[in-house]
Amino acid sequence: IGCSSLETVYYNTYAISGKETSVLQISSIKTVIFGDNLTSLPNYACYNCSNLTKVILSKNIRSIGAYAFYNCANLKEIDLPDALTSIGFYSFEYSGLYHLTIPDNVNSLNNSFRDCKVTDIVIPTKLISFPGQSFMCCYRIKNVFYRGNELEWNSISMDEANASSFKNAIIYFYSETE
Repeated sequence: IGCSSLETVYYNTYAISGKETSVLQISSIKTVIFGDNLTSLPNYACYNCSNLTKVILSKNIRSIGAYAFYNCANLKEIDLPDALTSIGFYSFEYSGLYHLTIPDNVNSLNNSFRDCKVTDIVIPTKLISFPGQSFMCCYRIKNVFYRGNELEWNSISMDEANASSFKNAIIYFYSETE
């Protein structure tokens, strides 16, 4: 509070105070660097940081908390680390993400990308279902690069809301393309 001109934050600790909230909920923040001491991002880490454009995640991050980048409309791209296994509820809802590569170890989405602007997405084979509304209202998806084959893609469980987000996309299979 009172840091209305703060633009860059280096966040390298995870304090537990009985309640997971973030000190990074400052609309002026443009860049956040999450340091190597972190293995998980707290819930609401950059909640409603409307001017956030750049996030650098440590290679050690294994989980992203709920609402971590909720309503970060100017966040267009983020490099998710290979160590990542879990992306929390509504983590990127209403974000400005256009290009997204979900790391191979991610096995859970939890409505993570609802209402975002993704046009190109890389999906690993470990994701065997898109639970709830993981990609609901992501109608701009044009290209899906699936790391498996067509048979595996067709066996992914997804509800109608998710399926409609992929209906106009071209699906590329890693086994068939370079």
